[in-house]
Amino acid sequence: MAIIEGRAPIAGAARTAPATVAAPAALTPRTPAAYAFGVARIALGWVFLWAFLDKMFGLGFATPAA
Repeated sequence: MAIIEGRAPIAGAARTAPATVAAPAALTPRTPAAYAFGVARIALGWVFLWAFLDKMFGLGFATPAA
């Protein structure tokens, strides 16, 4: 930090290594539960997307067209 700020480092100060980013964890095998959660997530996203599209464009499926 001292170099960035333009100051000389303090004599005798402990030097610490900069923080490093950990490598990503090893990929875990896919389980049936992971696939089920993935399908549920996509289905829930579709429900909200469909509700938005129906209300935005007045498609008349869940809401009457005005």
